[in-house]
Amino acid sequence: MKTATWDYSRAAILTTINLPGTLVSSEGQGPTGDIAADEGLGATFDFFEQIFDRNLIDNSEMLLTATVHFGKDYNNAFRNSVQMFFGDGDGQIFNRFTIALDVIGHELAHGVTEDESRL
Repeated sequence: MKTATWDYSRAAILTTINLPGTLVSSEGQGPTGDIAADEGLGATFDFFEQIFDRNLIDNSEMLLTATVHFGKDYNNAFRNSVQMFFGDGDGQIFNRFTIALDVIGHELAHGVTEDESRL
């Protein structure tokens, strides 16, 4: 399994103790019906592999983990040295941060930079 997507909004109590959330998608699984979980993580992995000849963050099949639906109306995406997090936006200024592959690629690149520079 190269990718795993977790849904934070399905946690019974929304605290950091419940991270990464409930597993909703993993490599090779068909669509989940949750557009945020289905839309971009795999395509971004494919891009890094095909264009940069890069096998995920550590170039050694490290599991790529993402949490979607992070926070309520959360207007950002980030990586915390372990995984990526994507908010759904507030629906007014920002939309789901999983819509744009460049946002997912940006967060993945943070991981590559961290791994390569040993930060």
